Amino acid sequence: MPPDVMRDEKGLCAHCRDVPMEHWIGSCPSANLATSMPGIFAVSDARRFGKRVASASGEGVSVVALVHTWLEPTH
Repeated sequence: MPPDVMRDEKGLCAHCRDVPMEHWIGSCPSANLATSMPGIFAVSDARRFGKRVASASGEGVSVVALVHTWLEPTH
């Protein structure tokens, strides 16, 4: 994970609404599972308030669509 990604005191990534407003793009919080750095996503136990193994596979599947959207030519 790049060092510029915001983390809490435990080293877990801030994501979605946990990212301070000054880092939002426009007036909306970042997408679910998105971190404070555009194009970087965090799932499972890498993110704040993440659930452990039980949700890791579901979040992994969910983030694939976010990555594909990010990689579209508009970025």
